[in-house]
Amino acid sequence: RRGTFTDLALCLAGGLDDAALSSLFKTAAVGLQDGDSGVQKKSYKVVAYLCASRPEWVQPNLQTVVEALVSGKEGVSSAARRFRLRCLKHVILLLGQQSDEQPAADEGSEEGASAQQQLVASLLSEIVLSCKEANQKSRAAANEVLISIAHAMDSAQPATAIPGSGGGLQTLFTMIAGGLAGESPHMVAA
Repeated sequence: RRGTFTDLALCLAGGLDDAALSSLFKTAAVGLQDGDSGVQKKSYKVVAYLCASRPEWVQPNLQTVVEALVSGKEGVSSAARRFRLRCLKHVILLLGQQSDEQPAADEGSEEGASAQQQLVASLLSEIVLSCKEANQKSRAAANEVLISIAHAMDSAQPATAIPGSGGGLQTLFTMIAGGLAGESPHMVAA
């Protein structure tokens, strides 16, 4: 029943103002932690809609959205994984846009790129393991997220002609290689 109301709220989300979107997000954020996979899936679907279709709302609330996604990392059901990956893609891209919009002389652009790298590092194992997911749509979403991350990190830190500074792509590949050499047999098999 709760999932039905979440779907109904999603249908109406297109005409909501920022205050109503905040209420919708608070409701969906509670569902991200729910044990019922149907409610969890619908909640991630709402958050994915907000991240994809309402970036003007997400930008000022980005920290709250990131906290909700990071806190829901452990108990994600297989049914909700595809929508969670969509959320992660949009959030990582929005973090990259924030660092691009700040002036290059400002230290904030470095902090934005650093925040993006920290988020990617904390969620990379989940994204890589999702590439082995049984659900085809989840696998496709995981691959899309990895490609989007690579493009975002490359544009945030392009490779230079200086030897040894490969830029954002080298950083991403280093993080992936470090994760694949990890201690978890499941991660090594990825």
